[in-house]
Amino acid sequence: YSREFDAIISDWPYIKALRTHRPDLLNVIYYNLIFSYRTDSNTRWGERDIFGYWYADRYHPDWFLINIFGNRQQFGVRLYMMDIGNPTASNWAAQNLDLYMRYSDPGRDTIHFDSFIDFFAGYLLQRYPTPASRIAAMHKHLLNIRRVLDDRSIQFIINAAAAPYTRDQPHTYFLRQGLLDGMLVEQAFTFIFSLPFTGFVSFNLWEQQLNTLIENRPRLRVVYSGYSVSDPVVGRQQKIYALASFLLCADDNIYLYLDKHYYDGPPNGQRSWRPDADFDVPLGQPTGDVQVFFRSSDYAGGLYYRPFQNGFVLVNPTGNVAPRYKDGAVFTYILDADYRELWSGQLFPAGSRIKLYPKQARIFYRESSGLRMPGSDDGGGHTPKHSGDESKILPSGAPIQRR
Repeated sequence: YSREFDAIISDWPYIKALRTHRPDLLNVIYYNLIFSYRTDSNTRWGERDIFGYWYADRYHPDWFLINIFGNRQQFGVRLYMMDIGNPTASNWAAQNLDLYMRYSDPGRDTIHFDSFIDFFAGYLLQRYPTPASRIAAMHKHLLNIRRVLDDRSIQFIINAAAAPYTRDQPHTYFLRQGLLDGMLVEQAFTFIFSLPFTGFVSFNLWEQQLNTLIENRPRLRVVYSGYSVSDPVVGRQQKIYALASFLLCADDNIYLYLDKHYYDGPPNGQRSWRPDADFDVPLGQPTGDVQVFFRSSDYAGGLYYRPFQNGFVLVNPTGNVAPRYKDGAVFTYILDADYRELWSGQLFPAGSRIKLYPKQARIFYRESSGLRMPGSDDGGGHTPKHSGDESKILPSGAPIQRR
């Protein structure tokens, strides 16, 4: 595992063992930022809970947030929202988090705070009735947590669920303030929770997520996508689509969390991480940024392309209407050299015409003993050429033609 992954979600005994083989392995640790978890036993404390439901229930019932109906605000059956604007409650949570992180490695451990966005949802809270009052409470809470962990160089990331990363959102405000360091983007390119499971997100959501990931460079970003397990053929198509989409925005501080769909397949069959040959693609480093070909007023989007040292990726994300995406487009790409393709494992000679239907992706790489660097003296690879305005990097020749 330490050889196969660059980041992992693991508890302390396991990450310490892994780091004996890979000291630079990034670890993402999950804690709930605003909810306490009611366990079955009043002597047990939820491992992701920084408040402690039964402790607060017995000694500090005023720490629970009350809605306008006079009840403790719940999420689901076991999660109860806590008063993070209460200095005593917030300080208690920060001290517990300090104890949790006692064994952390400075600069290599990251906390993923779940439920951040739920505090700004439509709950009818007595104490925090307005967005401004909730932002003020969250600001104090994050400052408390920053204070106790300031000496350990630990980054904070959150997920915003379906909320966009536009300037009017609370999470982008806290990113600008420096109280958050990055994001976990759920369902960036394929679904992970939503039902019915259609696999691919709409083009509009796909483009929004891609733009978010690119615009937030160089912040830490975790891309959370899913794939089917009930149909292995369809699942592999979704997996390669998510992987290729991720490669369009990949850089040195972004990670792909590609998991089995949460509700697709037998119970407890998800979240099984293991080495995967589909990730062993010898593309090397990107030699240019993402480009979009074949834009048209007849459909939204186009053919997305990004060059790498030893190949390139193509993604056709067009289509908003599931499940057949007939509002999308079909594109044809003509290879300018011999490439092997990941999906089929087939070797395609130069001049081959590659057709991509909506929600299809292809990853092509050159077969060689090592990476061919652009512009190398041995003639390997090619040097990307600029378009007429010297702003876009295009492959040499004219590899893309209409069919």
